[in-house]
Amino acid sequence: MDSIKEVESVYNSLRLTEASQALVGLAILIALFAVINKFIKAYKEAFTDGEKPASAKHFFNLFYVYIYCVGAIAITPVVFHFVEEVLGMFQDEMVERYSGYLGDTILQAMEKFEQEYAQESEKVGFLDIEGQLMLLLHNLNLQIFTFGLMCHKYVFYMFVTGRYLYLLLLQMVAPFAIYAWIDDSTRHYTQSFLKNLFICYMMIPAFLVAGVFSDELSKVIGASMGMKSEINTAVIFLALFFKIYLLGKAGKYVHQLI
Repeated sequence: MDSIKEVESVYNSLRLTEASQALVGLAILIALFAVINKFIKAYKEAFTDGEKPASAKHFFNLFYVYIYCVGAIAITPVVFHFVEEVLGMFQDEMVERYSGYLGDTILQAMEKFEQEYAQESEKVGFLDIEGQLMLLLHNLNLQIFTFGLMCHKYVFYMFVTGRYLYLLLLQMVAPFAIYAWIDDSTRHYTQSFLKNLFICYMMIPAFLVAGVFSDELSKVIGASMGMKSEINTAVIFLALFFKIYLLGKAGKYVHQLI
């Protein structure tokens, strides 16, 4: 989708700026210093009487957590990029399946709407009263549909923008989240970081699923009320109503998943 690609390109360019790299580098240095400081304290506590580790294996068994932590912090950008690629594949799959009209331009969506109307109008003549009324309603429906789609695209763009800002901030605090894993008393910060990372990658899929769900739900309810046409005024209004409701709930429910 063009909106995602546009925001993603801005995100990538911002992520690679000197200022962003400096902030991430500073966070890595601070986290490494904190780990080394904690390791020194643990080493002194383990060998209070000037003793030394019996072997390298003995040393590793005592302090492997710190060794792994230092390595993970040092390669934080690589690890974060890898996680981003893996979770991003899931997001791309969801976008491909559930983008619907959001994947089209306004003109493309209007053309599809016109095609659906053309199929409906073949059953009715244009010279009688019913045909003229249908044409009048179609023009009204097209305006409502276009306005609703523009609002939907705008809200989605804001969703995408917020999601990538969220991701950029998570990347900056990632070294501290790794450091927090060392101690049981601070491990909940790492868990909170992973939860927020999961939420970040669920934002766009949740938005898309809510949009598709509202469209399909409006069609089903419309059909049950005898309105089989997908371009019926009532069906369009139902879709708008459900979108407003479900899109508002989508962000809330994502935060409640874990």
